Amino acid sequence: MKFLFKRKNINYLYVFLIIGYSTIPLLRNVFIGYICFFLAVFHVGELIKYRQILFLIFSLFLLEIYHLFYFAPDYDISVVRTVLFSFIIGFGFANQCRFSFLIIYIKIIHFFSIVSLVIFTMLIISESLVKKIESFFDPAFKLQYLVYDSDITQVNPIFYNFDYNFYNVRNNGPFWEPTIFAALLILSIIFNIIIFKDTKNKYLIVSLITLITTFSSTGYIAAVVLMIMILLFSDKIKLHSKILLITIFLGIFFTIYNNTSFLEKKITSEYSDRNETIFDKGGDSRIASMILDWKEITEKPEYFVFGKGTDKRTRIGTRDKNVLRNNGFTALLVQRGIFFLLFYLFGIYYTFYVLCKLNGRNTMMALAFLLSILILSFSEILFDLVVFHVIVFLGFVLRYNLINKKKIITNANSINNYLYLEQ
Repeated sequence: MKFLFKRKNINYLYVFLIIGYSTIPLLRNVFIGYICFFLAVFHVGELIKYRQILFLIFSLFLLEIYHLFYFAPDYDISVVRTVLFSFIIGFGFANQCRFSFLIIYIKIIHFFSIVSLVIFTMLIISESLVKKIESFFDPAFKLQYLVYDSDITQVNPIFYNFDYNFYNVRNNGPFWEPTIFAALLILSIIFNIIIFKDTKNKYLIVSLITLITTFSSTGYIAAVVLMIMILLFSDKIKLHSKILLITIFLGIFFTIYNNTSFLEKKITSEYSDRNETIFDKGGDSRIASMILDWKEITEKPEYFVFGKGTDKRTRIGTRDKNVLRNNGFTALLVQRGIFFLLFYLFGIYYTFYVLCKLNGRNTMMALAFLLSILILSFSEILFDLVVFHVIVFLGFVLRYNLINKKKIITNANSINNYLYLEQ
């Protein structure tokens, strides 16, 4: 038990690092990337045990080599290295954390949620007080960058990100954007539904409250779809009750949608402004990104099959050659091609499927979880984030270790039920 206790504490560092490196501005840098890669390298030798993971990483290697030669000299070898490193990190962290990844992830997001709610409440009460707190961490944690001749400044002392989204009264937690926070919260809610028999717990309640404060239209839509599909697949709710509850959910959602500017007006304005966004802002919106990405993959048949890679020089740029896409689904398609996209999405689905099966949940719920992630991916480049690479590999890692070590878990009710599975 002493070893397991130590491993559990080490895994907190792993999960925090993978969340931070993926989504926290201050930690999204080369130094943290090399730390993550160094920790992951110790697990590379075990790749041979996982045929599906080995196949995906080897396929990725071949794709990147193909992109390197096909687009030469406009494809940099450093891009190949960065892409391969990110997937090796994903595997290494999945293999290290295994079952503990879920509950540690829930607890870390829970901590960030509580901190964010406190700071967000302070903003509503007194913006000047929040400014004083921010000034305490400025300039040590100050980040600056230029976007379309505008100087963007944010103070990101790891526990929170004080930026323009925050002062527009949107809770982005410590992450770079409120929709990213919403995506991480939805993922925490999914893990909560899977592993806890009693879903009415503090983690779920705090996650739902925090999700509301993000004012993320995509986050709201993903949450509503998730709740409706869970109701549909529930074995405990009778058909007439399902119909009634779904009708109520949809009625409330469409009422809010038609009467709030950040839902209906935001989406319609994105569509009406799509041409300006395409030509002058690098495709930096969901609809503009989808249009540009689709244009790219339909230029040649090989682009649809093999993708065009990650180097921005191979991509359709705008008047200033910027490539600022934020539609994660079409971005993965244009980067890696249709077959890699399907395998990647299958990996996410399979992880949810394995977890549902092990915890006595209806395995059809894995489809609901995947759909909610897909909805979120239309607003953010989720599939470029290493934390999602971990999820792609986690199901294969868990299945292998359960079959070979004959470990079984059923209907987990508490955190402690997971501790003995961490070895």
